Amino acid sequence: MTAPAVTPELKALLRRVKLGRCLDTLPERLSLAATGGMGHGEFLELVLADEVTRRETTSADRRSRADHAHVNLLRAAH
Repeated sequence: MTAPAVTPELKALLRRVKLGRCLDTLPERLSLAATGGMGHGEFLELVLADEVTRRETTSADRRSRADHAHVNLLRAAH
């Protein structure tokens, strides 16, 4: 079974509401929903959980890089 197509309209809407990165996993999630008999609510929860995880990971990575940069600045000042 092929994954359902992600329409240009859906791509534009996701980007407009700042969810464009959902497009990275959306085809896989659509396919999983179609083959797994997921309901609409379950599918939406899965896609949004992916996005929350991505944002948390990105935020942690940024904080870690900022912390390292701050430590390096302090070392350079001494």
